[in-house]
Amino acid sequence: MSITIDINGVQLKSTKENLQDTITHYITNYNLILKDIIFAGKKFENYTSLIDEIRYQNNVIVYLTVYPIITDPYLLFYKLKKETGGWQDISKSKPVATLNSGFNEWFTYNYNNFSSKQKDIIKNLITMFLAKKNGYVINIDIYEPSETQNQYFFFSQELLEIASKIIDLPINLVKEYITNPYKYNDDPKKMLLIYLVFGDYYKSYFTDELTKNDEFMKLLHTYNNEVGLSNPELINDLVGSSINNQKN
Repeated sequence: MSITIDINGVQLKSTKENLQDTITHYITNYNLILKDIIFAGKKFENYTSLIDEIRYQNNVIVYLTVYPIITDPYLLFYKLKKETGGWQDISKSKPVATLNSGFNEWFTYNYNNFSSKQKDIIKNLITMFLAKKNGYVINIDIYEPSETQNQYFFFSQELLEIASKIIDLPINLVKEYITNPYKYNDDPKKMLLIYLVFGDYYKSYFTDELTKNDEFMKLLHTYNNEVGLSNPELINDLVGSSINNQKN
């Protein structure tokens, strides 16, 4: 039986008997972590269950989800910089951001294995990068959820506390709301929070909706005054993160 192993587009050939050895050899040589084994749209917990599934089939393709092991915080930051948008748009108008697809194992796995000192290096590198981009300093922290299915996010503690006070939610609940995209949606304050801290007012497809939301506009005006931003009616271009380049 011929088995094709597809690893991010790289294809290896193997027999059923050598499947585990072929995969292990590849990920070890390329310093990778194996996340998922997928065949016919199903995920498999181990090689035994996979081999049982493909026992009587020929010319099958097994897909692997892998990510690199990175032990140097500077190298992780270098890879992080290749991500467009997301954390790179953090500013006074957008104090919270995720990676583009929300939960990215290549970052979270490696970050989790860093020491406190290495984590501080990553945070300082992000802070310096954004200070140069924005023209003012926002100290960046990274939220690490206790539940694996929840979302990591980058944020400014100072600015998030201002939003927390304005919306009248305790800071621990604010972080819980942000990290859980599918929970707590029965609380109307959650969406006000999400619109505010992710800077969604400055996305063109939300402008009309939020302009008519008197409660949100009041919160936004208060927040902007607290952090030293112009109010929306004084800004000509509301598309994207247009006010990110305002100087302090």
